Amino acid sequence: MRIRPVGVAALLLDLTDSASGGIGRSDPAPAPGIDLPALVEAWRAELWRRRDRGELIATEIVPAATTVLLDGVPDPLAAARRIAGWTPPPPTTATADTDPLNVPVTYDGEDLPRVAEHWHTDVPGVLRRLRQTEFRVAFCGFAPGFGYLTGLPAELAVPRLATPRPRVPAGSVALALSLIHL
Repeated sequence: MRIRPVGVAALLLDLTDSASGGIGRSDPAPAPGIDLPALVEAWRAELWRRRDRGELIATEIVPAATTVLLDGVPDPLAAARRIAGWTPPPPTTATADTDPLNVPVTYDGEDLPRVAEHWHTDVPGVLRRLRQTEFRVAFCGFAPGFGYLTGLPAELAVPRLATPRPRVPAGSVALALSLIHL
């Protein structure tokens, strides 16, 4: 894990070192056996616990795909030193005591055959697998309300397109790496 200063009162915990030594467009997958979303969640939960106990001052703790941002940290250097010595409990995939939200989806995109080929199945096999998977919103970003969902097994990760689409229709479901985007 790397802890980086962000501005004058924030820190960014970069968990990619914990998982793979660096994740970027050319190296999108964590090391085998590492559940990076669960690791991010473990750190988020640990930081919230420490803040609640008065061991950390931060006005915001914001998880993302591979990082956790702490904003409103009055002494970032001292906080970084303390955080470097902490270890969160092992990552879990425990969920809150809430009912799942079923989102009606129509799968009819032009990329379904490409995903099916990548998964070594047919289009009905892709649809079956997606419908059987329980996804969890891990974080939001890109635009207000744009959720990044985890739950897809790492072996089903789909490479990003070589050239991003300039436009995606509203209501689309996107699959990139092991994330589903709504």
